[in-house]
Amino acid sequence: MATNFQYWQEGSEQPFESHYDGTIQPLEFMQAQMTQEEFRGFLKGNIIKYVSRCGKKDDPAKEMTKVLRYAKWLKESYEGKTVDPRK
Repeated sequence: MATNFQYWQEGSEQPFESHYDGTIQPLEFMQAQMTQEEFRGFLKGNIIKYVSRCGKKDDPAKEMTKVLRYAKWLKESYEGKTVDPRK
């Protein structure tokens, strides 16, 4: 079973918080169920969300770490890779 802060974001001092303890992460389920276009739209939407609220909810560095995480996943999607939220 995964615990919070088990996963680390590459190149970041911020932990990747695993909020979901199931065998499949919601991001993995969405990727499997959505079209490529829908999945990329979801990733882009989250990038927009975190950029637009930067400094208004959480620490700006934490928000930008989330932006980078979603941008990394979007890049991987465009490279034809399967996004693994555990990495």
